[in-house]
Amino acid sequence: MAAFLLKQKGCEVIGITMKIWGGKSSLNVKKSGCYGPGEALDILEAEVAAKQIGIPHYVIDLKKEY
Repeated sequence: MAAFLLKQKGCEVIGITMKIWGGKSSLNVKKSGCYGPGEALDILEAEVAAKQIGIPHYVIDLKKEY
């Protein structure tokens, strides 16, 4: 919503998503959130939202850092 409102006001807006899920965890993670196996779907949803409001979307792979 913030990106949409800023774009409406004429600001230059981009979307950025961190990719941090490495595919392994000692936790029993089943639900999506900031981290987990649902990350690919979350990234896709972010890309769709960015496209809908007409802003570029970038994914930064930070798996090694996490």
